[in-house]
Amino acid sequence: FFPLFSSLSIVSLALQTVVETIRMSSLVHVVVVCTLVCALASTSVNAQLRDVDGQPCDGPTALDNGSNYRGTISTTISGFTCQRWDSQSPHQHSRTPALFPNADLIENYCRNPDGDPRGAWCYTTNPFVQSEACEICQQTFTTTTTTTTTTTTTSTTSSTANVDPVISFPGLQGRYTITFEGGVDGQVLVAPSTGVSIVDASNNELIGIRISLTNALDGANEVLTALRPNGLQMTYNSDTFELEVVGTASVSTYIDVISSVVYRNSALPPSTGIRTIGIIVFANNGIDFIDLDLIVVFQTTTTTTTTTT
Repeated sequence: FFPLFSSLSIVSLALQTVVETIRMSSLVHVVVVCTLVCALASTSVNAQLRDVDGQPCDGPTALDNGSNYRGTISTTISGFTCQRWDSQSPHQHSRTPALFPNADLIENYCRNPDGDPRGAWCYTTNPFVQSEACEICQQTFTTTTTTTTTTTTTSTTSSTANVDPVISFPGLQGRYTITFEGGVDGQVLVAPSTGVSIVDASNNELIGIRISLTNALDGANEVLTALRPNGLQMTYNSDTFELEVVGTASVSTYIDVISSVVYRNSALPPSTGIRTIGIIVFANNGIDFIDLDLIVVFQTTTTTTTTTT
């Protein structure tokens, strides 16, 4: 058993290394050797529950919290010696052989006369620990290995790791803030003048974006709009203030869409305060998001009249 366990451990470690390599690399080559896979397939491992005395634990024992256990385990999971069921020292109790005649409360063996959810248990001889559960079952393994002769074949495949897309505002640090100055047909571009960056290492394609407006103090007067490229669907929900663009397109196409997003507020005067605009990008392999602050102010114009005498 131990040589087989050691071999399986080495194989498991090797496979974990390959999986980790696949996850961390954007493009890796995987070599599959048929002989290794076939050797593992020809080894069978059967598990059986037995108590620590070596006696089989029957099926119901594992399912009914040890009510049917009739073994001779007499120590708890912490190593305390069990108190005899017919003794009232050091702990007085009512789980006696007379009151539970069908529970086989003999000697100081672990039992479960009352269906305790802990499973088989006992009172302990430690005066400071009244009772504790017992470890009555453990797994034993029987292994069967069949030696087969196979022809070793090697194949090489290429795999591109799934890496979530990443959206950012290049050249900017911290949370990006834009300012809207109210007025007739007041509007402002959402994206910074430095541009938008989206990186998708898997296939350089996106399947959609969602741009949301939070804390719209002026309600329906506040709107998000954008230019819709051909072949993409665009919807705006005025109840949730969400602008969605859906369809498979290149990253550069979606960068153009985000760069064209405009915030409009037709309220006169607009409610001053901070709104939050969130941008989520969706790819087949994952999502990413970025938030920005929109500060709404209202600029008034002062007219000066000059009088000539």
